[in-house]
Amino acid sequence: MRPDALHTLLVSKASYLEKLECYEDAQNVLDILWEEEEKISKMDVRLNMYEIQSNILNVQGLHEKARDWASQGIQLARWNSSFDCLVELLTVLGDICINLGKYDDAEKSYLLALSLEERVKKKYLLITTNTQLGILYLSQSDKKKAKKYLETATKLCGKDMFRSVAAFSALGEYYLSIDHPKEAESVLIQAFEFAKKLDQDAIKKDILVQLGQCTQKIDKGKFIKYLENSFRLDVQLRKKKRGGAFSMYRLESDPPDQAR
Repeated sequence: MRPDALHTLLVSKASYLEKLECYEDAQNVLDILWEEEEKISKMDVRLNMYEIQSNILNVQGLHEKARDWASQGIQLARWNSSFDCLVELLTVLGDICINLGKYDDAEKSYLLALSLEERVKKKYLLITTNTQLGILYLSQSDKKKAKKYLETATKLCGKDMFRSVAAFSALGEYYLSIDHPKEAESVLIQAFEFAKKLDQDAIKKDILVQLGQCTQKIDKGKFIKYLENSFRLDVQLRKKKRGGAFSMYRLESDPPDQAR
C-alpha cells in the first residue's frame, strides 16, 4: 500500500474510533501517525490529526492543551487555505472554549467558522457548527437564535448520519425547552430514522428517552411504547457490554477523502 493511502486509512480509522468514543484506541492510531508526521504529504490528513487530537484532549479534560493543539491546526489550515478543515478546527476550538467557560470566545469561533461557508466544499461540515452554536444559545436562553441555527443545521442534514442525528436531537431539545412536545416529537422521529441507519443502539436509546419526554404528559400510549423500546435497547447494550466495550456516538472530525 502506498504511504498516502496508508496515512488516509489510518486517520479515517482514528476519526471513526473517536466518533464511537473509543478514545484510547483512537489515540493509539494517532500515535502511529504522529511518528510518521514528516512523511505525511496530504495536508488534509495532517489537519485531521490535529482535530482528532484536540477532541481527545478536550474529552479527557485537558482543555488548555486541547486549545493549543486546535490553535496549531487552525494556523496550519490558514497557511494552506484548507477551508473545510479550518471550519472543523474552529468548531472544535469553540467546543473547547465552552469547556473552559469562555462562552464569548466559543461564539466567536463558531461564527468565524460559519463565515467561511462560501469557501467550504463539504457543506455538511457546517451541520456541527450550526448545531453547537444553537446549543450554546439554548444554554443561554436565547431561544430565537437557538432556533435559527438549529433549523439551519437540520436543513443541511442527510449526508452525514452522525451530524444529522445530533442536529435533529438538539432541535428536539429546543422544542422541549419551549414546551412544544408535538413539534419535539416530530423532529426526534427524524433523528431516530437517521440513528437507525447508523445501527448504534446507544444513539437510538438516547433519542427514545427524548421521545418519552415529549409524550409523557400528552400521550401515555406512545410514552409506554417509547419506554418499552428504550428498555429493550438497554438490555441489548448491557449484553454487548458484557461481551466487550461498547461506545456512544460523537460528531467530530470528518475523515479526508480516500486516496486514489
